Amino acid sequence: MSARPDTAGLRRTWLRGYRTSDVEIALARSSLELERLRLEVDAGRSRARAMQMEIDHLHGRIDAYRGREAELDASIAELRQQRDLLQREAQAKSETIVADAERRAAGLRTESLRELGELQDQVEQLLSLKARLVRAFRSAGEQIENVLESISLAAAQADEAPAPGTRPVDDLRERLSHWTRDEP
Repeated sequence: MSARPDTAGLRRTWLRGYRTSDVEIALARSSLELERLRLEVDAGRSRARAMQMEIDHLHGRIDAYRGREAELDASIAELRQQRDLLQREAQAKSETIVADAERRAAGLRTESLRELGELQDQVEQLLSLKARLVRAFRSAGEQIENVLESISLAAAQADEAPAPGTRPVDDLRERLSHWTRDEP
């Protein structure tokens, strides 16, 4: 006998209805089944709420990580800007230091060349003074030699007999000879 699923297990009575006990049992089973299904639905909803809370919590953590990532990106960008700024400042400062050093070196080179020129002028003046002094000594020596020569002649004429040994003129020439050399 093929019974409909909702009427399975129900027995008929002789007046064309179903037995009350069978109907009550079927109703009780259906109520129990309905209650079980409600509990499963409630449990499913609880699990869904728990999962939704877990998902919301995970979304919150993801958002927090994204916020932290954005903060770290901003910090890294700021550090890069500071690094670039420090590099530019260091480059500018080094260029300034090099330019100042080159300027000072050029000034020192110019000053050294000027002092060298002054020293060369002083050396030339000293050499000129030496040459004039040598000429003056020679002239003085010649004059002294002429005077001594004339004294010797006058003394020779007065004595007519010259004394043996060196003449005063020769002695004076020898003493003045080292002053009249043209050595530096």
